Amino acid sequence: KFAGSFALSSSGDTILVYCLESRTGNTFHLGGFSFSGDWAYSGLDVSSYGTAFSALPADLGDVGAVTLPEKDNYVYTGPQVGTKEEIQTSISSTGYWSGSNTERKDPITTSFTITSPITPAPSLAPTSPPTPVPTSPPTLAPFASPSPLLAGCNGLDAGDIMIILVNSDNPDVVALAALSDIPEGIDLYMTDNAWTGSTFRSNEGVLKLTI
Repeated sequence: KFAGSFALSSSGDTILVYCLESRTGNTFHLGGFSFSGDWAYSGLDVSSYGTAFSALPADLGDVGAVTLPEKDNYVYTGPQVGTKEEIQTSISSTGYWSGSNTERKDPITTSFTITSPITPAPSLAPTSPPTPVPTSPPTLAPFASPSPLLAGCNGLDAGDIMIILVNSDNPDVVALAALSDIPEGIDLYMTDNAWTGSTFRSNEGVLKLTI
């Protein structure tokens, strides 16, 4: 279910995918995409971001962001099978993108397959006779407090949703890849408003997607 809208600039823009943090309601960034080149600095005068630039949210400093030079249309062309971390790295790599100012890009029609990391088999330690342990009266374990709510948005984390296609030549098209299971009923947001380092500008649009 969609609500809202935004219009991408064909002369470069940024897109941020976010949700509202489960515990606080604060903005939690899941993915970012710039086809305006490098991200701008945080904390500038808000008018400095214009309609084409944005600061890179701190949530996306290590994973989840794509940074590409200005072209109207882009599609990811890299691997679609691998661990989540491998796919995130590939999507963020500029070498796995095809861009054009004259041709729209077709959406990816095959699914992404996330595999489990391979863990090495444990080595066997030499055995030794058991050591007697002195007995003592049982002690009561301290009361365990309830588990905290999941971080992020019901367990989603930065880089769990990444942009894999943008056509900014009308009509605008943006495609997302979910690299983790998305909880049913969660609200996701996508905007071309600039992030200033602490908040969004409000001079552009926001699209809301309810899963």
